[in-house]
Amino acid sequence: MNLELLLHFLKFDIQSNSLDFKRWIDLLYVSNDLTQTFPDKCASLKLIVESKDSHEASIIKPPAKGVFAETNLCTGRCYYEEGRFFASHHGDYWHEIEYDLQTHTIRANVAGKYLSNNQAFLSHMIRPILQSFILPFYRIKTLHGAVLTKSGRTVFLSGQGGAGKTTSAVQLMRAGYDLLSEDGPLFITENGSAYALSSLDFLHVTENTLRLFPELNPYVVGQKDHREKFAVGMSHLQNSNAWTQPHRVTHYIQLRRQSDLSVPLVKPLNRNLVHRDLINESMIIFRQPSFRKKTHPFNDYTEFVFDLLTKVIHGAETYELEYADQHLEEIPELISQL
Repeated sequence: MNLELLLHFLKFDIQSNSLDFKRWIDLLYVSNDLTQTFPDKCASLKLIVESKDSHEASIIKPPAKGVFAETNLCTGRCYYEEGRFFASHHGDYWHEIEYDLQTHTIRANVAGKYLSNNQAFLSHMIRPILQSFILPFYRIKTLHGAVLTKSGRTVFLSGQGGAGKTTSAVQLMRAGYDLLSEDGPLFITENGSAYALSSLDFLHVTENTLRLFPELNPYVVGQKDHREKFAVGMSHLQNSNAWTQPHRVTHYIQLRRQSDLSVPLVKPLNRNLVHRDLINESMIIFRQPSFRKKTHPFNDYTEFVFDLLTKVIHGAETYELEYADQHLEEIPELISQL
């Protein structure tokens, strides 16, 4: 198996001689070419993944004196030594994985349920890699939330788990919005501003969301994942090609779902509190002496992430939206009035 995803300007090569999950990538991911828009950002990242017991398995050794990087990689605690990050998980989804900073290569050996469920490569490896600490080394970062755009209005929906980001996002799609991501939009900085980019993947929906939006059912792919969510392909659900372009966030809306609310409430949200929440949730700082000795790439990395998190809401209106389930259909109109 040898395939390539183009994440706007980052070429992501995925290779394996012992495994084949290409069908799942083709069903649920798309490429998007912004290399001419951002020529200075073009880069490459490679993932080589093999069955642990195959002859093609990589030699991956735990670092002898690795320091904890204070982050995870594919559910495993991540350790660093001399340009290499290492993580492992020896449970049902067995894997050992390393990321080499100099060769821009991720190597992984897998066993267990990976070998009987190819869909698991998306939920337990591809998606976690793209949402991990790795992408900011390439000046691109995933944030938690949903981003949609329509007619020059780009909305960032944030909130805790269960706040209704996905159901609100699908409701906005019904109202003509294009979805950049309902769970992990990509962000970059360019010319002093932050821009949202599509995560180029799929919807992650519960059975309840499928009941609320039956039009999604024909596009469900595979079975429920470990989070009890279904994957829904996006290729037939977008309203235009606006998702292929970068967008500045114009409205940041923190969702709060309340069970006992009779009327939905929208109120301004302090920008400093929003910035604090973004920092607390998404900031990665390499604190150990092994990292502090090197301005590049670790200090540069931290500066990039902080700058990005500051610029995401620069110029955006910030609000809190409290609503109950019965108000879901009112959300597009409420947002249009902001």
